[in-house]
Amino acid sequence: MALGVPVQCNITTSSGTVKFYKDSGTDMRTEMSVSGAPCPVIVSIVIGNTYYVGCEQGTLMPGSSCQWLTFSTNETGAANPEAGAITSAYSPDYSSIPAAQISCIPWVPDPSMLQAPANACSLQDMMNTQP
Repeated sequence: MALGVPVQCNITTSSGTVKFYKDSGTDMRTEMSVSGAPCPVIVSIVIGNTYYVGCEQGTLMPGSSCQWLTFSTNETGAANPEAGAITSAYSPDYSSIPAAQISCIPWVPDPSMLQAPANACSLQDMMNTQP
């Protein structure tokens, strides 16, 4: 990744499998399998300074018209206050995973995988739509 080459990685952890896609810029996508959860695959997409979290099939927020949560970062990269703990819940730290559990290959970027999802709402949007 340090060379700026697009990569696809499979990361195996004790809690599941993560697929990671990174283009030659800053955009990336992760797909985290979660066994026994209502959402079997949690997807996160980073496009520039915008972060999206959603469920590959279905929604993270049943009963809401919002299928994805979105957060923005400021110029310094610090998360805005609205992101709070939710962002960290979907941003696992891979630094302690042994290298033998990470397998990466070059990737030809698929623009559809790094596209901003429809039906994305910020926490503020969700609060404004509650009765």
